[in-house]
Amino acid sequence: MSEPSFGALFTRLFANSPDVIWIWSGDLSNLLYVNPTVEEWLDIDRATLFDAPDAYLEHVLEDDLDRRNAFTEWLTTAADQADQSSEFKSTFRCWGRDGTIRWLEERVHPIIAEDGSVRYWVGIVRDVTTDRELRETLAMQTDQFQLLNQIIRHDIRNEMNLGLDLLRGLRRSIDEPGLEKLGSLMERVVDLTETSRDMTEVIAQLADNPESVEIKPCLQREVATASMLSESATITVEGEIPDIEVETTGLLSAVFRNVLNNAIQHNDTDDPDVEVSVETLEDVVVIHIADNGPGIPDKSKELIFESGKTLTSKGTGFGLALVEKLLMLHGGDIYVWDNTPNGAIFTITLPLE
Repeated sequence: MSEPSFGALFTRLFANSPDVIWIWSGDLSNLLYVNPTVEEWLDIDRATLFDAPDAYLEHVLEDDLDRRNAFTEWLTTAADQADQSSEFKSTFRCWGRDGTIRWLEERVHPIIAEDGSVRYWVGIVRDVTTDRELRETLAMQTDQFQLLNQIIRHDIRNEMNLGLDLLRGLRRSIDEPGLEKLGSLMERVVDLTETSRDMTEVIAQLADNPESVEIKPCLQREVATASMLSESATITVEGEIPDIEVETTGLLSAVFRNVLNNAIQHNDTDDPDVEVSVETLEDVVVIHIADNGPGIPDKSKELIFESGKTLTSKGTGFGLALVEKLLMLHGGDIYVWDNTPNGAIFTITLPLE
């Protein structure tokens, strides 16, 4: 059987397509067209396909063969419900011309005749091998990062917090300057584990689609946690937090936690005071976190968002850099300016859902 002609223009349009394009008759009894790309992918001749259209099944992996045949049979039953906007999708693996396995994603569209029946089936087959390999690699890395996150979050952090509790007890009975330095060091390690945990979660969730996150419970939870962990700081929420949602990942809590901790850690007053307020402006939500600390010099306002940069011996220098990257991933931003009469205000913006 020779290749049917669809005209010179049609042939020019699809002959050099990077995807395989095929056309079957409405009853799936005759292969009417397939472009030369199929010969580049599979060790098969186009003329063979016109005489024996099912010959390509010899190249389908055995594990996918039943599923592939079931999809073809299912198309015959779907013809009665198909319309011009219908699309049917299938993914399967084939042995490539070079002996490697190719992941192929096929999208099938019906061409409807005037009487409503399917006149042709048109298939567009795309090689998604690279995408699948990247996805599998990312899934493996995600599992590894989750394991690392578990070690950091549960093992190292718990051991360090236990050590801090013991050290606080020693401070009450022993007046030794070295204990104060050791306590500061251990607190810094705890901060590092927190930041490391956030970073591993960022990497693990990069492949996730954004989801709706409610601002109010997320912010209230982090304010309550920061208040509980700090013995001297006072954190107040000015006004009502609106019941609104933003499109982001589950890492919004890491943004609030890092900014709140930064406002407390770098406050050199006897009574650290932090005020939180939220407002909406057209299509964005704005969160202000203001403190009464020493403030940030103008020359350092950009420096503090660089990884590893910190203006004091407290903190890790990674928290605000992580915050900025998290916000940028979802169309948000963070700014800092002077508070009145002293201190700093960090303003976080996020697009509304």
